[in-house]
Amino acid sequence: MRHCRILFFIGLIFLTACTRMPVRTIILTNPHDHPLKDACVVIEREAFRQPDDSLIPVIYDGKKNQAIPIQTDDLNSDGSWDEAAILVSLKPGETLVGKIEWRLQEVSPILPLRTNIYLGISRNRDGHFTEVQKEVFPPDYECSTPYQYQFEGVGWENDVIAFRTYCDRRNGKDIFGKTTSEMILPDVGKIENYHEFQSWGMDILKVGNSLGIGATGAKKNGVLYRLGDTRYHDFQVLAEGPVRSIFTLGFNGWSVDGDTLSATETITITAGRNGYTNRFEITGNNVPDTLISGLSMLGIDGKPGFITVQDWPGITLSGVNDLDNRFLGMAIFTKNPEGFSSGRTPKASEIYDIKSPEYQAVKFHPQISDTYYLSTDGPVANFYVFTLWEGRYPDVKTKKIFEEKVKEEMLSVKFVPEVMLR
Repeated sequence: MRHCRILFFIGLIFLTACTRMPVRTIILTNPHDHPLKDACVVIEREAFRQPDDSLIPVIYDGKKNQAIPIQTDDLNSDGSWDEAAILVSLKPGETLVGKIEWRLQEVSPILPLRTNIYLGISRNRDGHFTEVQKEVFPPDYECSTPYQYQFEGVGWENDVIAFRTYCDRRNGKDIFGKTTSEMILPDVGKIENYHEFQSWGMDILKVGNSLGIGATGAKKNGVLYRLGDTRYHDFQVLAEGPVRSIFTLGFNGWSVDGDTLSATETITITAGRNGYTNRFEITGNNVPDTLISGLSMLGIDGKPGFITVQDWPGITLSGVNDLDNRFLGMAIFTKNPEGFSSGRTPKASEIYDIKSPEYQAVKFHPQISDTYYLSTDGPVANFYVFTLWEGRYPDVKTKKIFEEKVKEEMLSVKFVPEVMLR
């Protein structure tokens, strides 16, 4: 499931039974007793009844005559858009009536860019990076300086937060705390040291040999397996725009308890959201029944805990971060309460000699350490990852405040407006 809720409108096709004309009006209503902020509504193309591939919907608020953020995405790369993603904020009980105009892409309103995916490559390792939309990572690739991949892998961001994943066998996920709403990833790591505070923010998480924030794996026969040390690893952008960005990370040749498996992470980041969604799927023979995702316990002066929003369980970890002495809170949710459990890995120092030349040479060990993780039933899991940093939100200084804000934001992920097209 993406970081937007998909709505199906089979019945809407018959709202105007005597016509097959394209939809001209959209009505969005918040039926809940809480506000919906930057709620992402995804509508499949068929519901709009627009046969012309060259036209896309543009929505205007009927009262304010302002353009409502919308993007159309061609997710299967066949040249025709498949879904429209709409971003809307509504008070409890509020209804918004939008007028739909059908326009060519080149004459549609230009909306502020609020999400972004970035992978920069320097084939010659000379400090000059070129952005790419897809990549097959070299087998047995190890990150070393000068970097082949800018900031060591793929980055994704919105107007409030940014993340990256290491493209080598570590496959940990990291946080770039942002103090600006601008897109910063194309310039990160070219000159400045992002481990120190910059004009845009900084790297705010110690990952080490942990899962970082939301990296994935599997559990079989009581053993945790990190997704990352595989024979094949690729990346591809599926969608990018003012409302959401989506990309995939594909893995083949993953060894789990003697079986060779494949896996796909489909990651979505939505404008205004303090986190991202990861749809994690494993395929092959003897697929593990349990999938995991976790949070790094390195450098955080706080205790892990449980959190629940409605019937979605999750884990949290928050406290003062010794990287910058500011408060950092992290959380991961899953939709599956039946298969939910949690656990902690040993510390790295309890598993291996972190000062040994072998570890220092690559900063990697196959056994996951320093991680608080949640488990859920496989072979498919949807993980919802969130973080709040005091450097951006000065009022977030305690676990209580952090968890209150996470619960509030999760309500706009779990619930979406009611939609009518006509």
